[in-house]
Amino acid sequence: MPSSNRPSFIPRSSNTIPRRYANDLSLIHTVNPLLPSDIKDALAGAVKPETRKRHERAVNEYLHWADSRGLHMSDIMPSSETTLAEYAASYRGKLAGGTVRAKMGALKQWHLTRGFQWNGRELLQKVLTGVERQAPLSSHRPERPGVSESMMKHLHAALSKSDRGEDLATLAGGKLGMLGQLRMGEILPTNSDPSLFDCTKFPRVMDVTELPSLPDQKYGALDLSLPSTKTTGNRGDRVHVAIQPGFMNATKTTHRHVSMNGLKPEDPLMSYRDQYGTLKVLTKDRLLKICNDVWVPLGYPKVTGHCFRIGGTTYLLQCGVDPEVVKRCGRWKSSAFARYWRDLHTIASVHIDRVHARKHLRYRFSL
Repeated sequence: MPSSNRPSFIPRSSNTIPRRYANDLSLIHTVNPLLPSDIKDALAGAVKPETRKRHERAVNEYLHWADSRGLHMSDIMPSSETTLAEYAASYRGKLAGGTVRAKMGALKQWHLTRGFQWNGRELLQKVLTGVERQAPLSSHRPERPGVSESMMKHLHAALSKSDRGEDLATLAGGKLGMLGQLRMGEILPTNSDPSLFDCTKFPRVMDVTELPSLPDQKYGALDLSLPSTKTTGNRGDRVHVAIQPGFMNATKTTHRHVSMNGLKPEDPLMSYRDQYGTLKVLTKDRLLKICNDVWVPLGYPKVTGHCFRIGGTTYLLQCGVDPEVVKRCGRWKSSAFARYWRDLHTIASVHIDRVHARKHLRYRFSL
């Protein structure tokens, strides 16, 4: 049965272009064929393949809507602001505002890559605001939980004494993911076959270095070099994984993982040896299953990969780390990371109380 929130103009399978537009040249070409080849090549690399697929689905939905209105290609390429606003308004009460904005973003990309003007301006923005405010309650998903310190304590207790290489790799990956505020897809591939491992996408053992330790500590922080990231592509990035005490120590856990699994510098960082001594790569799905198998029976909600990044941000803020330092270490490009704070009261108390403490000290020293 189709969803009640699914607009009536979208058929159950909308992978094909409506017949009305099937022979239009502006749809056959990915970008405007009249553009210079250098520009076309640059535009082709502007978005990732998975993003391009989402854009194509959004454009297809728009074409089906336009077809249901009897619009010709000249009416929608370029689309007038009134047409765009009418299309956005068709989702009022059906979808979340962010989802509709993403669809409009795809249409904007579609216009620009074909060399057409984008006419979405103030009217469209006001309509999108209205759609956002009238979104159905069912479109608001509950906040994803962050991996907490107590969850990591339980995971450490369950896996740290294991003689299974996969468990040691999972524990190391979990701590690196949390304390490094990583997107887990940056270190964990989707295939466990080492022959399919791509070192231009995922780190090897040689890509992580322990920094000099402080005088009173045995272990130092880790410098993790990521060959590729979601935001920088193949330029990669560096991640600082701060040293933490006790069961939160990612450096000690990573050392044990590499040693017990007999990994060489050129091996995938997130790999392990099975019971037969065969090298395998730890996948994201496998790590999540092992972690959830520990946490769910204890009453914790099932987590996704992004929960490690959310949890790491919250944990560092709870520890009193300056929000700007957390933002920089987490490679957040904007203040959007504030949306993922999962313990606002503790975080606020830590930082606000610190301000009051400084003022009190200054007052005492001034006497």
